[in-house]
Amino acid sequence: MTFISQGLYYNCPLIVQGRNVKSKGYITEILTDYAIEFLERARQNQPFFLYLSHKAVHAPFQPPKELENLYADAEVKLPRETEKLGLKPYFDYMHLTAIGKKQDLKTSIRRYSATIFKLDQEIGRLLDAIDNLGLSENTVIIYASDNGFLWGEHRLYDKRWAYEESIRIPFLIRAPELIKTPGKEISKMVLNIDLAPTVLDLAGISIPKTMQGRSLKPLLQGKDIAWRNSFLYEYFYDDLYNIPPMLAVRTESWKYIKYRYHIKPDELYNLEDDPKELNNLAKDPSAQGQKEKLEGELKRLLKQTNFHW
Repeated sequence: MTFISQGLYYNCPLIVQGRNVKSKGYITEILTDYAIEFLERARQNQPFFLYLSHKAVHAPFQPPKELENLYADAEVKLPRETEKLGLKPYFDYMHLTAIGKKQDLKTSIRRYSATIFKLDQEIGRLLDAIDNLGLSENTVIIYASDNGFLWGEHRLYDKRWAYEESIRIPFLIRAPELIKTPGKEISKMVLNIDLAPTVLDLAGISIPKTMQGRSLKPLLQGKDIAWRNSFLYEYFYDDLYNIPPMLAVRTESWKYIKYRYHIKPDELYNLEDDPKELNNLAKDPSAQGQKEKLEGELKRLLKQTNFHW
């Protein structure tokens, strides 16, 4: 099932098994209802795979009516650079609106938080259903997102940029039969492209060689294996947004960003010393060796992925 474009928060027209279906109510609750109904049917015929991709919290952020004022009086602290200088004018675009009305960044954060509060509630309802259906002990649950978000860091808003706030995502996995020491953090760099190979591996299905990601199963089992020490970030031009195409390579401790057509200068950050990426070392003589190393690694990754700029 799906819906047209980004869908609607209320009374969203749905497409279910190719048929147009009307819905009534708040979309996060509706999608959770469909997911629980699927589990109630699927438990009779193991195994099953459920992929639940919520609309929330896509902009413009719209919490349910009963939570509209949940954080109305909450204090919101913006990043220092935004408080002093404000957003860069050409990035203050349509996402800073809600129901057609212009709003400031703090209001947007409050509405986002209330919208995601409801999302948390519905994920909890789904987890309760998994427990109540007796599926908890032999079901792998993966919680992830498609992107991070900039709330004024670097004087920017939204996503797309190669900065940490934009590219880092939540990534949690519960697998009772597989993970012997739950509650631990795996420090290795994992990517959203690892999701598909992981699911295939857990299901005992061969992973196609065309997939660029890697199965996380060995890491979940606590095995000490060789792992990636860098990854490629790329953003293509989208004429809806005034954001330049860019490439970046991130290692465990460094990041190098390169913009197409040299629209913006190169950027180089030592993530251990400068996790907020405020000190660009691209022109620092003492960092030129590191910059050259990362340029080489970027070329290697582009060749490996058959990417042509």
